[in-house]
Amino acid sequence: MTTMKLASDRAFAAIAAGRHPDPFSVLGPHVIGGRVVIRACLPAAERASVVIGGTGEVPMVRLHAGGVYEAKLPAALADIPD
Repeated sequence: MTTMKLASDRAFAAIAAGRHPDPFSVLGPHVIGGRVVIRACLPAAERASVVIGGTGEVPMVRLHAGGVYEAKLPAALADIPD
């Protein structure tokens, strides 16, 4: 997991179009502001969620019309190992 700053709409648009030079710098799990944020590009999905062990589902929010989704995990789950 990496610590990163907030991604921009421009980065999401580039990912959705398949033009981002380093998509996994934005996609996947990252620590932002002490919380784990997971992003995925799922262009055909109407909705998505993250399931962590027995803790239930965390709904993902669509950030870009091209299918970029994000879930912010509860602070209690922020120490998930790589």
